[in-house]
Amino acid sequence: MAAGRNNMRRRRVILGEAVQSSDVVAFESEANSHEAVKTYSDAARRRGQLKTTDLIPKRPLPLAIVVATVVLSAVLLNFFALTLGTWESLSESAQNIFRFSGVGTLPNWFSSLLLVTTGMASLQIYGMRRHRCDDYNGHYQIWLFLAVLFAIASLNCVVDFHAFFVSLAKLSGFSGGNGFVVFLVAKLIALTALVVRGIMEIRASRAAFVAVIVVWVAYGCAIVAQIPDVQQHLVQENRLIVGNLVLIGNIAVFLTSVFYSRFVYLHANELIEMRRTEPKAIAKSSDKAVKKTKSKTTSKSKQQPLVESAPQKETTKEDVKPETESKPILKLQQRAAEAGNKKRARKLEKQQRRAA
Repeated sequence: MAAGRNNMRRRRVILGEAVQSSDVVAFESEANSHEAVKTYSDAARRRGQLKTTDLIPKRPLPLAIVVATVVLSAVLLNFFALTLGTWESLSESAQNIFRFSGVGTLPNWFSSLLLVTTGMASLQIYGMRRHRCDDYNGHYQIWLFLAVLFAIASLNCVVDFHAFFVSLAKLSGFSGGNGFVVFLVAKLIALTALVVRGIMEIRASRAAFVAVIVVWVAYGCAIVAQIPDVQQHLVQENRLIVGNLVLIGNIAVFLTSVFYSRFVYLHANELIEMRRTEPKAIAKSSDKAVKKTKSKTTSKSKQQPLVESAPQKETTKEDVKPETESKPILKLQQRAAEAGNKKRARKLEKQQRRAA
């Protein structure tokens, strides 16, 4: 009951915003045109949002620069991590900076930076998505939850929460190979649930949809690679493989937030067009109305008697009349002929001859 009341209250609030905004409904009546209704209210536009919307890459060139910068950074981190063996002059503490495992490394800092930025982008998406006019159930609240989740994940890159939970599991007695596998399976199920919910939210953006699939594949492979039986069949550089999978997942999460924030901004400011599909009930009712009108027109056409057309006379220059004089007389003549008033029809014919 409480959820239903909240949904009804949200409908009233959204309808109030739609009525207050002058641009929600276009009242210009054109021939064979539908009523244009906005998906977002005016509060979702640039003037109603914070200045952080200026950081969203709107054009393809800035978006390509962001993607290239992130990918190039990941390539450089892998290059430094693979070439550490040849740097014999460096100390062990200096070599640990570029490793993918451990706390206080450069790849972990880069992942933390990506996740913090993703959390901020989630808050910006939340600020725009909550002004969507047809979101009566409040699905936009998932972005507030994701912002908190990404903030915790960024802390996990700097502080090793995984070791903390493992120690708690040992103290509680839930340890060993089977317990660790159950913990990894629970992580995989939670990841799948979040990915499915994210796909339902961002499916309108194709780029964000592809990035979410990459997130699920990368994080899922990283979780599976941590199973002891799987680690035995991998190469010696297991930490590098798992670290790269986690880094790819973090990059994909960051790009998902960038792609979808760009999509929501352009959609809210009417810079892109979306195909609007009518509900099935409305489509069926419109089809029934069209069929009824067609049946009425066919029945009327059957009831009307057929009138034989009189032979047309050849027109000359003298018979041509101006439109201002001929049209009213012809209309009156047709009305008089339909009423059966022969005398009036003859008078009208005389007036027509005199006017000619």
